[in-house]
Amino acid sequence: MNNHPNKEIRQAIDDALANGWRLQKSRGHAHSWGTLYCPLSNWNGCRFFIRSTPSNPLAHVNALRRAVDKCSHSADN
Repeated sequence: MNNHPNKEIRQAIDDALANGWRLQKSRGHAHSWGTLYCPLSNWNGCRFFIRSTPSNPLAHVNALRRAVDKCSHSADN
C-alpha cells in the first residue's frame, strides 16, 4: 500500500507501479521509506530507494521519474 506522506512522491510511486515496478516498504526505523524494484526480478534489475523525508521532495520525485523512464527492463521499453 502506497501511503507516503508526500503527495507528489505518492503520485510518482503510483506511476511507477503502473509501469510494472513493485514496491517493498521498509520495516522499523529506516532512513528509506521503501524501495521500488523494476520488472526484472533478479540482481540485474533496477531499483530506487524512496526516502521518507527528502530534503528536496521535488528533486526526489524527478529522480524517481528519471529512474523509471531510464529503466530498460520496463514492459514498454
